[in-house]
Amino acid sequence: MEENSNKNIALQIAFPKSSEDHRLQLISINGAIFAILYAPLESLGPIRLYCEEWSLVLLAPIKSKSDVLISAINVICLSEILAEEGYVNIQASNRLITFADLVKSSQKVSSIGLNGSFGFDDDPGAFLHFYRLFEGIVSELQSREDALISEVQQDFIKGLCTLADKVERPKTLDLSKVLSFWSVHS
Repeated sequence: MEENSNKNIALQIAFPKSSEDHRLQLISINGAIFAILYAPLESLGPIRLYCEEWSLVLLAPIKSKSDVLISAINVICLSEILAEEGYVNIQASNRLITFADLVKSSQKVSSIGLNGSFGFDDDPGAFLHFYRLFEGIVSELQSREDALISEVQQDFIKGLCTLADKVERPKTLDLSKVLSFWSVHS
């Protein structure tokens, strides 16, 4: 990353508690919320995750007997999404990042990232790297050791930077471009 461009960027990273669901770890970057789903969601009926004001990192499986509907600013899919007898619909108003063979449906899979969709086709190394990174973030935050908080903040930003770099492949990638890539205001 370019050192000079990053000096004027102030990052405010916090870890608010979710009042919505105990299966979510929230991370706030300059007011933009990233929710990491770290515990499985299973239902006989439809599952609807309408998070239009948040970004989602799907670290745990989502399984429904019928339909799965997901909408968020950014969606990073690192676990299986399965609709046994229905359809899967994923809409990201900004970016959609998926890994091979994780989204499954007996009927139809519809997914769109309005500002870009990127699929890591068959890249087990990248999948394992990002899965472990986000799993480690959740694990460290749940231990609530104050000494780890700054490391968690750095790891999360590094993860977002690495994903942006793999998707965009820019000549230079500074922090302001990374924040813009994920629709986070600096």
